[in-house]
Amino acid sequence: MKIPFKTALIFTSVFVILKLILFQTGKHGDLYVLVVFGNILCLLMTMIFGIYSWKKVHPEKRGYTDDVKITMQSAAYYLILVSAFSYLYYSTIDKNFVQQRVEERVEIARKADFEELKKQNPEKLQDKTREDFIDDEKEQAELWFSPFFLSTMVLVGGMIMAFFYSLVIAWGWRKFFENQLIRK
Repeated sequence: MKIPFKTALIFTSVFVILKLILFQTGKHGDLYVLVVFGNILCLLMTMIFGIYSWKKVHPEKRGYTDDVKITMQSAAYYLILVSAFSYLYYSTIDKNFVQQRVEERVEIARKADFEELKKQNPEKLQDKTREDFIDDEKEQAELWFSPFFLSTMVLVGGMIMAFFYSLVIAWGWRKFFENQLIRK
């Protein structure tokens, strides 16, 4: 098994365990920010340990772009695995999460001052009734919080973050750690 994939598998397991523990304790919805930050932390750790493991096995000097490539490989494996798990999680394990988020958006739409919204957005709401507005908000929420969209956002958003993180990690690795690892 390749080094970046092994690293990704380890940290994907950590993230999955975190998410399932929060689900089992009933805190997943309440501590969703913890889930998001846990995902980011696991992504970062995957990238850092991916390059560390790679450099340990391949100590020869390589270029900056090679270091970016190794960190991105680890990140890509991690994000594909986590995205697949996210789809499975929201479509089969915790279907209520999606339903709760949709209901929250509908409740916000119901409480909104429709006449004031109509004044602020005349071109968007001029031919709509309050019920049309609520139905549109529900439809939009069902799209945004669908398992497919959530897992796609994990993948796409994660890849964008991983690209920037990989540039910083590869630079930091070369600046602070590479010489110490080579000397050992």
